[in-house]
Amino acid sequence: MRYILFFVFASICLPLHATFAKNDEEALLVRRINEFWHDREYPFAKVQIEEFLAKFPKSDSANTFYAMLGNISMEEKDYERGLNNFDKINSCSLARQVRLKRFHCLYQLKKYSTLQELLPNILKENPPKAESDLCHFYYAEALFRKAATIYNEGEKEFILAKEYCLEAITHYEELVYGPFASHAKIALAEIYRLLGEYERAAIMYLDLSSLPGSDFNESLLLHAGKMLSKFDKDRAIATFSHLARFGVKQQEEAALLWARLLFQDKRWEELALNQEEIFNYLSSKTRDELHYFLGEARFHLGEFAPAAHHLEIFLQKAGLCSQEENALLTLMKAYRELKMVEKLEVCWARYLSHYGNDPAHLPEKTRAQLMRALALKEWALAEGKKMDRAIAEFDAIFSEWVEAPREETKEIAEIALAEKTLLYFRFKKWRASYAAAGDYLSYFPNGHNQKMVCKFSLSSLLEQIYLVQTQGKLQEERHLLETLASDLERINSNSSSFTEKEKEESRQLLAKAYYTIGKSSEAISILHTQLMSNPSSQKSAELHFLLALCYLKENRSPKKAIFYGENALALNESGAPFPEERMLHLGLFNAYLALKNQIKREEERKAADHLFLAISAFPLEESTRPISLENLLWLSRFYYREVMEGSKKAGEETIVKTVFTLEHLLGRDKDPVNFTPNLPFLEEEALKLAKIYAINEELQKEKALLLALLAFENNHRATWKYYFYIKLALADCYLKNGEIGMALPLYSQLEMETPDDKIEILYKARLMSARLTFAMLPEEEKNEESPALLEILNKLKELVLRKNLSLEPIHLEAAIDYADFSSRGCSKREEIHLALLRVAKEEFTKQDDIHSKDYQASFAIYPEKAAVYQAYLRYIDAKILLLEGEIALSHGENSLGKGKISAARALFSTLRQKRFALSLYLNDKVGRV
Repeated sequence: MRYILFFVFASICLPLHATFAKNDEEALLVRRINEFWHDREYPFAKVQIEEFLAKFPKSDSANTFYAMLGNISMEEKDYERGLNNFDKINSCSLARQVRLKRFHCLYQLKKYSTLQELLPNILKENPPKAESDLCHFYYAEALFRKAATIYNEGEKEFILAKEYCLEAITHYEELVYGPFASHAKIALAEIYRLLGEYERAAIMYLDLSSLPGSDFNESLLLHAGKMLSKFDKDRAIATFSHLARFGVKQQEEAALLWARLLFQDKRWEELALNQEEIFNYLSSKTRDELHYFLGEARFHLGEFAPAAHHLEIFLQKAGLCSQEENALLTLMKAYRELKMVEKLEVCWARYLSHYGNDPAHLPEKTRAQLMRALALKEWALAEGKKMDRAIAEFDAIFSEWVEAPREETKEIAEIALAEKTLLYFRFKKWRASYAAAGDYLSYFPNGHNQKMVCKFSLSSLLEQIYLVQTQGKLQEERHLLETLASDLERINSNSSSFTEKEKEESRQLLAKAYYTIGKSSEAISILHTQLMSNPSSQKSAELHFLLALCYLKENRSPKKAIFYGENALALNESGAPFPEERMLHLGLFNAYLALKNQIKREEERKAADHLFLAISAFPLEESTRPISLENLLWLSRFYYREVMEGSKKAGEETIVKTVFTLEHLLGRDKDPVNFTPNLPFLEEEALKLAKIYAINEELQKEKALLLALLAFENNHRATWKYYFYIKLALADCYLKNGEIGMALPLYSQLEMETPDDKIEILYKARLMSARLTFAMLPEEEKNEESPALLEILNKLKELVLRKNLSLEPIHLEAAIDYADFSSRGCSKREEIHLALLRVAKEEFTKQDDIHSKDYQASFAIYPEKAAVYQAYLRYIDAKILLLEGEIALSHGENSLGKGKISAARALFSTLRQKRFALSLYLNDKVGRV
């Protein structure tokens, strides 16, 4: 900073001469001011200057005097006045001389925005090094201070603050090797702290500590950290971590303080992240406390096994200390989460021996006892163990409170009794659960868990009713229905405990009871009444849901079941599934199909989606109550049809559903390569799945499925219908993967062994065999004298002559390949290629023989094949034009050649449009042009 002031004050020379004066009085005053100034008698100079400017405001010396006043104000640290005086200078040259002083005033007045506006233009002038350093300094300071204000005041423009910081860094870095080095490095360290780059900040501080003249005193730094911890934990943690990393004498204490502060501030993740580093700084004597910190941290992070490990180490070495009780309690919680009941029991025994007989610890002891009871309950539920130990513990907690009621343990006793009710309920001890609920409602009529226990009470009663109903003893146990009605009436009349909303829930529960015992009509009546008062709430969704179930159970009015079921799903704002929602989806599927002739494609799609959800969204139920094979076949065929028809509704989601359904049907989601002997029944579905894999470009899955399927079929050929289709699909798959060496033998085998009744497979295999054989021929054999080429051309020619519109584009592609392959190796390839394409066009457009007439007449029967035909003929026309144009150009007929090429390109352009993109072959051909 001394360098800054020195340069600023030395940056202007103010020579004053009497020649500036216009009269003797003015000259006299100028000389006097000059003398005071050079004698450094600034107070006298200031008074004289102010008198002079009052008398001669338009003097030629005014600009210089304003500069002098600005200097004097800066000496007096009156930067506001100094800035005002500098701003009055209207001489460009003098203003340039004092601009650094002006920047210093702006800096001292914290007018950072003004500095931010002015300094970039000054820096663009490339001023001398010393002046440039000052400009970099002021600009960096302005950016940094603005950013710090945003961070410190918690403003929301943190992105802007970060931009300021990043820009400030570039200017501070200009100063780190000059007289501004210390200040720049301190600022950089603080900026890195603001940006969260703590390691870089630490490096800057370390760099500062090594500067000549610096005093890196560890004790002072440690005390500073302790003070910072009272009001700025971030800086305190940074200080302790820095000292732990770079200190010598205070390293161990700093590391422990670092860990302790992270623990006290509940920075669990940060403590866990740095645990290994902190351990390295501690001796064996100070590590025990760190184990306690880490145990608590890992527990709060949900890492229960590491938490237990650290707490066990701590408790092995720690005796009775302030942290032992908390450590024992947290360790028991961790054992509960880890379901280590026996270890929890050992820990509980230690807790009892140390704190069990101390009345001061009774509330904590009772809480720990409740936690132990809850762990026993969870263990019993998870492992299918007897619930006796948990019930006994709940009873002990409750009985202790009954014998000696205390306000501190009342809530714990209440929870224990509520949990006892729940545990009996979970173990389907309906009568015991109902009795425990009765005890709870008697002792804690206004307890925190009253409403939950009341629901368990009613549910237990409903389950008892359902049980005796299934046993055919409902008439003998009619008192249960009377008890249910009585309880529900009590809920509805107890205005002090239950709100109107909760009373509505009890009426809904009564409706559910009626539904449970088969009185759907009574349930429907109650639900309709409730629905009138809940037209648009989440409760309305539940009412619609129950109404749908009632109508489905009555097996009448599928339209009403659909209406209420769809509304229930649409109104369910929570997104959580209803209880028995799978039953609703299955019911809606059947309801839609029950409409028979009334069902439209959209309703059929809804039916499919409901069945799909019943399979995919409820995997546990699906494993215990699987969907019938008939329904699975219906679903897979529906989705497959959607995909293959290219319906607007059939996007990626439909493809995913199709794959899932087919894999589920085939059992491929469980074992992707194993087929059973009864699979011939599902052979077609397996082939469909392979096609969907191909559409979805999952070629490895397609290949794996086809290979496994083919391997199985090779041992069961007599029972399979699609063997040749599967073999062709596998060959195509190999080809798409670029495995020509694997594809060609399969095509060749299909040529040899495919029966005549599968002519479409035979012709496709013949075409692909010819094409791949040609691709693998050496170049020297691709000439008109080659026997191998002649055999390929004969195959292609035969395919052309046997053209059948229903099999296109096999014949069209054969004709195009024939023209291409025949012209290879010829000296006048373009002319021969052109001639052969004209022959091909003639072959597919003529009508002078029976085959051609049948071919042309088939357009009306196969309109989609007619579109294929048009696309390929358009390609042939475009290729003919292109070749004609190229030949014309080679003969010097430039105008004719360019015209034909232009026309060819126009035709190719139309083929690139989606409506003509009918095959990969055609797309590839057009793409090569």
